[in-house]
Amino acid sequence: MIDPGHGGRDPGARGRRGTEEKDITLKVALQLRDLLSKQPGVRVLMTREHDAFVELEDRAKFANTHDADLFVSVHVNSHPSRSVSGIEIYHFGEAKDQRALEVAARENGTPLSSTGVGWEYLVADLLTTKKVEESLELAWSTKQAMVGHMNGTYPVTDHGVKTAPFYVLRFTSMPSILAEIAYISNPDEETLLRKPAFIRDVANSLFQGVKSYLAHTKSAAK
Repeated sequence: MIDPGHGGRDPGARGRRGTEEKDITLKVALQLRDLLSKQPGVRVLMTREHDAFVELEDRAKFANTHDADLFVSVHVNSHPSRSVSGIEIYHFGEAKDQRALEVAARENGTPLSSTGVGWEYLVADLLTTKKVEESLELAWSTKQAMVGHMNGTYPVTDHGVKTAPFYVLRFTSMPSILAEIAYISNPDEETLLRKPAFIRDVANSLFQGVKSYLAHTKSAAK
């Protein structure tokens, strides 16, 4: 299940040049879908395929109802400082720092004060140890692929793999990650996000990460 963040009346983060997160996430997600669909035995679904608003709850329900094996949510980051750039990949858990909590609050559309409340109970109730471990593995595979495939062509700052209480990661029952592919608040990265070649390269790097994870899980199952 591919989940392009935001959409419709929810534009997500906006860059100085008017670029909207909802448009970037959909472009990347559609290309990622096309790449994954060419893999034998892989069926790809999306939480949205056009500029439509979809509630966070419905995104998680859609993935659970269709028994998705993986959930990949695509987002674009934003920061008060325009100099901050780079990528980071999240899986569900307690926010380890204030910044991770702020990102989750923004993407969840919830007040900062209530974003992290009750995560311990939710982990116990809704997530098995296996899901947590597999989400971490998917996150690392994706992060390494993004850095490996983008670095050299673009100046990539690697912010690593992090945990935060994102709604869509909290309530999906399969291994789930949220990829923040660039900072729309950074002028240089906003310029890149407007280029089809960059969108293609981001989609391909995400694809390589998912493919690497799937190959590893298949070999581990043998």
